[in-house]
Amino acid sequence: MLKSRLAKPMLVALAACAASVGFNSVVFADDAQTQALKEQMRIMQQQMQEMQKQLEALSKQQAPPPAAGRRPFRRRQEGGAR
Repeated sequence: MLKSRLAKPMLVALAACAASVGFNSVVFADDAQTQALKEQMRIMQQQMQEMQKQLEALSKQQAPPPAAGRRPFRRRQEGGAR
């Protein structure tokens, strides 16, 4: 009777141990994939920085020069008080 009471918990513990080992091997297998994704992210960030620099350079080229301080000509309104 003692053996039958211990058999079920021992099987559950053994199954839990086997599942734990199985999941850990999956985690270690993803290490190469994780490194590849990190490298891809680094490359994409570098490309984004280069594109930002190009955008800033283009916006500086297209920016109009500031006005020389001269006010635009305004016409007087007709029929108004002088």
